[in-house]
Amino acid sequence: MNLIDSTNNFFMRALEPLPKEYCMYFYYLTFLFLVFLVLITLKFAYDLILSKKKSSVLVSRFVASFLAVGVNYFTNRLFYSVCVGATQM
Repeated sequence: MNLIDSTNNFFMRALEPLPKEYCMYFYYLTFLFLVFLVLITLKFAYDLILSKKKSSVLVSRFVASFLAVGVNYFTNRLFYSVCVGATQM
């Protein structure tokens, strides 16, 4: 076996599709980001109720955090759906 064949073999093995079990990685990340979304919402409600003055900083922090975590949740949920759909064929 020459060097070119071994290099091609390495790249073929490194880039081949992973087994279906690896889809669970995206499932766990989806669940984790969903928990973060719930915690962010509860924290915002708690701060809104107990805060003496309603500041725009509080609202803007909530919106920024909610959007950032929400995009991560959606992305991982989408990746999980694609992964499961691709491995069912």
